[in-house]
Amino acid sequence: AQKRHITDGEELWYLDETPLNRMVLALKSGIDEEVSWALYRLSSVSHAHGPRFFLRAMLGLSDGLFEWPLWWVRENGGIGKLTGRADPQELWSIPKDIKIKRKHALESLLILRNASLNETNAQTLIADRRTMVLLGGIESLPKTEGNTEFISHCIEIVNALASLTVLPFPVAKANKPSVPYKTIVEIAASSNDRNLALNSMTAVVSLLSNPQNSRHVSASSPIISTAIKYLPLTMDRPLLAAALDCLFTHLSHLPVLKEFLHHPEMANTVKLLVALITTEQRQTPKTIQIAPPVQTAPEMPIIPLYQLSQEELQVLINTPEPQRSLEWMGKMFLEAPGHDETQVNFWSLYREIFTPFAEQCVGGLANAADVIKKIVVKFPQSAAVVDPGPPQRFIIKNVRRREQDGIYRCRWNKGQCSADIFGSALDLHVHLLGHMAESDLLACQWATCTHQTLEPGALRSHVLTHIPSPAFRMKHPSQPPTITLPDKPYPHPSPQPTMRRPPPPPTNLLTYEVPIPDPPSTSLTALLILRLLFRASYPDSGPAPPENDENRFGFPMLHLEPHANKDSANARHALQGVMIPLDDSDETKRKEREGEALGKKAFEMVSSHLTKVEMADEALASWIEEMVDAVNPATT
Repeated sequence: AQKRHITDGEELWYLDETPLNRMVLALKSGIDEEVSWALYRLSSVSHAHGPRFFLRAMLGLSDGLFEWPLWWVRENGGIGKLTGRADPQELWSIPKDIKIKRKHALESLLILRNASLNETNAQTLIADRRTMVLLGGIESLPKTEGNTEFISHCIEIVNALASLTVLPFPVAKANKPSVPYKTIVEIAASSNDRNLALNSMTAVVSLLSNPQNSRHVSASSPIISTAIKYLPLTMDRPLLAAALDCLFTHLSHLPVLKEFLHHPEMANTVKLLVALITTEQRQTPKTIQIAPPVQTAPEMPIIPLYQLSQEELQVLINTPEPQRSLEWMGKMFLEAPGHDETQVNFWSLYREIFTPFAEQCVGGLANAADVIKKIVVKFPQSAAVVDPGPPQRFIIKNVRRREQDGIYRCRWNKGQCSADIFGSALDLHVHLLGHMAESDLLACQWATCTHQTLEPGALRSHVLTHIPSPAFRMKHPSQPPTITLPDKPYPHPSPQPTMRRPPPPPTNLLTYEVPIPDPPSTSLTALLILRLLFRASYPDSGPAPPENDENRFGFPMLHLEPHANKDSANARHALQGVMIPLDDSDETKRKEREGEALGKKAFEMVSSHLTKVEMADEALASWIEEMVDAVNPATT
């Protein structure tokens, strides 16, 4: 089979672990073009395939990568030796050979930085003495723009190796190259380059997170003021997170925390932390069911009830009883199973219609008992019964009022108008205005109406009372399109709608805002710092500390004899890397009380803002409540 040609960008170099690896050979060839090609390929692969990139796998790779960065450290990137100056900005141009060497050094350092992110490579680098020589070299490099990129890569390597790095004692003189911790702190505190300051603060946090380096935490470190300076930069999330982590790392140590209470920016720090938490608060809607599901029914159209015409009324007046009652019931009521009418309604309607014409009625009017008895005769399926209620009612079952047919019919001229039925109330009103325009009437001519007016124009307003309302009345936009019932089995339409029980709310859901379950990490760090400051300011607010036992809280090596010399004890603990305050003088206690007073004053200034902080987590919310209760004990 023909061998496949492998192009320059496809070689499987990471499988070739022999001394003849093309990348290593090109890197150590000394030919600028070959070195540039090897560094370009190595930088691409170390970034794209970091977990599979191992320095130890290719013999001689580390030697080639350290060559140019160490040259930079020795020669100040070729600038100091060339000009005798530390500032390359004063140069018009850099010679080509120096520029190539600087390019090789930066690319080699980038590859080492990518490789250090792999744990195996980190162990390889920490065991190589040249690593500390390289990293320690940034202490002697001028902090100029020409060295910024080189120093930034070195500090990123420090950050990657921090968990494996043990810094020497602060007071001890280093006998071998080490990470320049003080230089990194100074860079973080003084650099105007954003990336360099960010990398430096991140490296300091990583180094101090190693428990063996906690002896380097100092209350006088300038990086604390720098971190406070970056707290208002809420739009730059990485820089803000680094500043918060730096503050938390330092304030997690009790001596530094107590000393920080005397810091001139302590009160402003508390304000900024509270402002950050309140600004980053995010809420999400939460819905709960507060009542059973709402039962509704469609709205029934409003149809006017049937009214007697003038001719029908005159015929009934001339009809003797009991025939008059039977014919009147047939015109005004219908037999309707499932419905009912009260006996009072029957009699009241009969009396209202015929009492004004009592003298004209042939044979007089019937009494209430006779009218009720005739209902069963007219409607055989009806029955006069007593509804026990409550309330108790005397009703006629299976009967209901007749509804008006053609509600927009003109009944002018005492019901003699021959116009057709109109389609709307507006059309009927226009037609009535035509009747009134024919003559100046003072008496209403609508059916049986006897209304009198003093002026002809006043009759125009009166006739509006005779125009029926629409079947569906206009509703406010907030009203639902259906009728809400008290419960599911409640009858609809109700025979007594005005006596219906109050229905539940139109909606059974209550929606309100609650904090999101996972606040931003910056808010959590800010809350942790606030809690540390609160504990230092209010030492009596939390649970009582355990009493000193003979084992010194489980650390018998820290036991001191009652009459031991304090100077010797301090010296012994300094050698062990453990700083234990042994001075219990009145001056120390007074200073602590002053710090607590300053801390309390700072929390009192932000107490109103603390009440606005909401946390979904119960433990975090209890921290806020504890702070508010301690600051304002009268409100608890």
